[in-house]
Amino acid sequence: MISIDKQFKEFYDKFNYMQIETLVEYFSIFGGMHNYPKFSFFETLEESIERIFIDEYESTKQWIEADYIMQEPYRRLAIAIARSDGKILNIFKRARVSESAGGAMIENLVKDGIVFVEESRERPVSREIKPILPKELRRYRIQPKVRYIYPFYRFWFGFIEPFSSDIARNRQKIMTNYQEHKERVESFLFERLSNAMLSKYIQNSMRDECISQGNLWERTAEFDIFSITKSGKIILGECKFKSRKVSAGELHKLKEKARQSGINPDIYALFSFEGFSNELTQRAKSDDTLLLFSKTDLKNLLLE
Repeated sequence: MISIDKQFKEFYDKFNYMQIETLVEYFSIFGGMHNYPKFSFFETLEESIERIFIDEYESTKQWIEADYIMQEPYRRLAIAIARSDGKILNIFKRARVSESAGGAMIENLVKDGIVFVEESRERPVSREIKPILPKELRRYRIQPKVRYIYPFYRFWFGFIEPFSSDIARNRQKIMTNYQEHKERVESFLFERLSNAMLSKYIQNSMRDECISQGNLWERTAEFDIFSITKSGKIILGECKFKSRKVSAGELHKLKEKARQSGINPDIYALFSFEGFSNELTQRAKSDDTLLLFSKTDLKNLLLE
């Protein structure tokens, strides 16, 4: 599997004239395409989306190399992966496929390098305790998540293919849907890039190694970043892709969520594309249990 940081670096090498903000926007949509389209200097991103995905729909869909994924029931499954929370049982339900059929389909998608499966790291309830739990908790199942390897696939099956029955007539619907959920597209990508950033930081600055990383999801809570280093340090983090700086309130929320989940991290890490308040910035200078990463670190750690 090609890691997200290698994909991002390849995209940067191709379009290094873009500012980091523009680079992330375009990568969240076009990242991973084998033949990148040409972007006009005079086009906005929205205009590029309309031209490439709507006006040139028939030619663009040829970039989906595995033809079978465009046929049912794979098409339904592909759309469900892009538009759900990633949990495998929710994907099957949304795609209207059985667990056995859906599992076999996902195996094929993994084999063909289209998706990867991120196993849950939730701690199972012990068998001694489980029988006395409420009925709804006894039915609770720990689930892995299914993710697209390439941002392009996630965008295609999340925002274009669901409207493909009449692509021209659905132009406005496609663009409205994108504008309403644009932040979700970029936020998910920023989470993946943040994990890659942290891994590089652990290696370069902490002289350590990340042996387990990714999201942590449990029945009552979810964390964007949960990393364990070779030396045994636990790093818990939150990612915010917003047009404003993150304040100390986000750190307090993360600590409280960790307390409620029974997690005792050695280090807290906050990732904010637009940076942090002065209070947080000053605090991080004297607090070795707090790490802050912004778009400047994204460029320094992954592109240089």
